[in-house]
Amino acid sequence: MRRFAILFAAAASVAVFAAQPAAGALFFLFEPTQVKPGDRVSARLGGTPRDFDASDRVKPFQVPIRLYLVPASAAQDVHSRHDSRLVAAATIVPDKNGHGVTTFTVPDLKGGEYVAAAWCPGCAPYSRGRTFFTLPVSADIITNLRPRMVLQVEGRADSSGLSPLVVGLLGAVSMLAVSALAVFLVRRRGQARSLKSTARARPAHVLDQALLRRGRRPRRALCGVLTARRGLARQGEDGSFEAPSQPRCPRFE
Repeated sequence: MRRFAILFAAAASVAVFAAQPAAGALFFLFEPTQVKPGDRVSARLGGTPRDFDASDRVKPFQVPIRLYLVPASAAQDVHSRHDSRLVAAATIVPDKNGHGVTTFTVPDLKGGEYVAAAWCPGCAPYSRGRTFFTLPVSADIITNLRPRMVLQVEGRADSSGLSPLVVGLLGAVSMLAVSALAVFLVRRRGQARSLKSTARARPAHVLDQALLRRGRRPRRALCGVLTARRGLARQGEDGSFEAPSQPRCPRFE
């Protein structure tokens, strides 16, 4: 009877271990590890055979694990799955034995080293309620596993494809162009105001000549408006009113 109890306890321990892939032993292995944005990467749970395929999973399946990528330099400082430094990568559904594998496309990341982070609701019963984990590579991890736990992402090209010096020069040129445009608009606005002042102060024929010098064709409607102001009736010396003279506009062929 005692022998049976010992065997039962051992079997229960194995079952508990298999049912908690993230209870202190959660980690992911990447393949390949040298990638660039847009490449396809395989990620498998630690302990999953290298030739394991999703079709090899044994039911019942466990609660899905959400896999994230986080810069290796920031992994120690990330404590929530809502941290903006996390980038969602994939979802892994472990099988009865805690084996799992998935494939994902490398997001548009800046160049550098990235490690895994995971949201594992199924790990809560075995980790004092904890469900989120960052998985930085530390010295206590087996040496031959460390390289496969880090994703080396090649730096994405600058959107302009230009050196910082050239970008700075282009920025300076743009500022000069904007300044020149502003000066031009101010001067043009001043010229327009000057033209309006001239229209109020000069006789029509003088204004027409000014317009011709500027290379613009006078409009008869404008001429009529300008000369009509001079067409008010005037009172003569004998007390009678003189009729206003008919506005005359020069003819232009």
